[in-house]
Amino acid sequence: MNTSSLIKSLLLFAVFFIYSNSYAQVPPKKEQNGGVQNVKTKVVTVTTVEGFLNSIASNTTIKLKGHSFFISDLASANKVGKYYSFVEVYDGYELLISDVKNLKIVGTGNTPVRMYARPDYGNVISFNNCENVTIENVDAGHGASKGSCVGGVFKIENSKDFYIKNTIMYGSGIEGITTNNVSNLVCVNSFIRSCTYSIMTLNGSNDISFENCVFEDNGVYDLVNIQSCSRVNFKNCSFEKNRTENSNYSDYSLFKVNQSNAITLQHCFIEANATDYLCNDSKILQFQKVEVNHNEFTKGKYKD
Repeated sequence: MNTSSLIKSLLLFAVFFIYSNSYAQVPPKKEQNGGVQNVKTKVVTVTTVEGFLNSIASNTTIKLKGHSFFISDLASANKVGKYYSFVEVYDGYELLISDVKNLKIVGTGNTPVRMYARPDYGNVISFNNCENVTIENVDAGHGASKGSCVGGVFKIENSKDFYIKNTIMYGSGIEGITTNNVSNLVCVNSFIRSCTYSIMTLNGSNDISFENCVFEDNGVYDLVNIQSCSRVNFKNCSFEKNRTENSNYSDYSLFKVNQSNAITLQHCFIEANATDYLCNDSKILQFQKVEVNHNEFTKGKYKD
């Protein structure tokens, strides 16, 4: 095994077996008098979707115990709580969590706990106006098999301090992560695979960090979409076996970046991808010890 393969193997191993404590949640905010808020965190262990929904609240850690949680079991317009609701989409309802602070959703056990939803037009979970949220040790998607969906896995809007750890996000969702107006998203030791349209879409967001993550077997349009963002960083990440549609008229990139500051990739692997272009802009990606091997950029490395 050569040095490159060894390093890459160690990276893949870390995604699933190394728990990272380097990104703790932000500390409680200081009060105006200089003291610190004494926020007591409630810890709840749940075994059912009903228990999960009833436990969604600020200053709460929800421990998911069991093999899987099928969120759509209880989805309906009438199922509403203080911090959650089910929003109607074309073919069902998607779960929306809103207005929470200091919430953790943590799968228990040695393997990620499955959380999945059935409506193809909805996201598995959407978050709006949330602060200091962690998703950890979860395997989230739309079902067991790859197929055609119009909804993604996690959609995060108007939120800050969001952490995704040791989590799998898979297709048939259209993409793993969608953000709009998000500040400080940290994703570590996680895996986005087999999504049908793209890997992620980051819009109007800043301070976005991915570390020790793998992005594999995703398609088929522009894959990493970054619009109007600043300070986006990938470190020790692997992009492999992703592909876009290819025709005389196709115009798709592994990285599509518009109206954003430079995107930094450090110690990353880009390997065995098949796309029209690596990136639409030759000046927007900053590489630091990045290996680019065995890819097919059928129309050139850069569009511009």
